[in-house]
This record gives sequence, C-alpha cells and structure tokens, in this order.
Amino acid sequence: MGKWRALFEANLPPFGASEYVQAYEFGPPAVEAEFAAAEEALGFRLHTDLRTMLSEFNGVWRRTEYATTPDIFYLNLDGMVELAARQREVGWEEVFSAGELDKVVFVCAYDGWAQTWALCVEEVAGHPAGSVVYHDHDSTEFEARFPTLAEFVLHGPK
Repeated sequence: MGKWRALFEANLPPFGASEYVQAYEFGPPAVEAEFAAAEEALGFRLHTDLRTMLSEFNGVWRRTEYATTPDIFYLNLDGMVELAARQREVGWEEVFSAGELDKVVFVCAYDGWAQTWALCVEEVAGHPAGSVVYHDHDSTEFEARFPTLAEFVLHGPK
C-alpha cells in the first residue's frame, strides 16, 4: 500500500461503524497522458503532492448502504476538470475575485458537489499555495481547512 492510501485509511472508522459509508473504492493510478490532458484543460501544472497521490490512486468512490452505485468523493482527474468547468458554468468565477478559481484545483466533493475542498495552486485570498480550502455552495469565499494535502487526506472528510 502506498503512502497516500495509507494516510487516507489511517483514520477511517472500523468497517460497519460508519452510519452511511460501507466501503471506499480506489481508482487506478493516473498516467502521464491523463495528467497532460487535465493540466491543459485546467491551465496549470498540478501540485507535486497531488500528482503523486493521483499516481497512486486516481479518485476514491464511496459506496453507501442507500446507493446502488458508488459516488465519487476524492475527485479523479476527469472530475477535477469537470468541477472546474461546472463552477464557471454556474457563475462562480463572477463571485470570486481576482481569478481565484484559476488558483485552485478541486480535489474532493460531497453532497452533489455542494461542498468542495480545493488545493491552492498558488496563494488565494490569504491561503498559501499547497493548503486545502473548503467551499460550501452557500458561501462566496474559501475557508481555510488544512495546511497541506497530506493533512487533508489524513484528517479530512471521510
């Protein structure tokens, strides 16, 4: 097991102890062609830690007792590109100032993508590059959550 998966699994509740989540499914590692396509679509090179994590597993899906198919939770490269496009489509780029949406990559989403966590590619509204911020669909700003991607994977939403 690689470093990133071990971090993710370190604080999982024991099997069956979670009220809803029954299992997590890890996507296959991303390959260089997938990175190149995503980076071109996003307009920037992904943070080294994110590239390393996605080289170990490209997305995590949650299977719950109530759903017949798993829901994506930690976004894969396609999901990152899709969510960035969706945020622009619904007008969030007009809400955030100074191109803030161009300075983050969304890495995790929950509740129909209403709650999202993003890795700062560069400093965004006082949040340093490499930190993870949170955005709820009811808010017009990013909230500080974790100083690094590793801390997010270890302690973030599960």
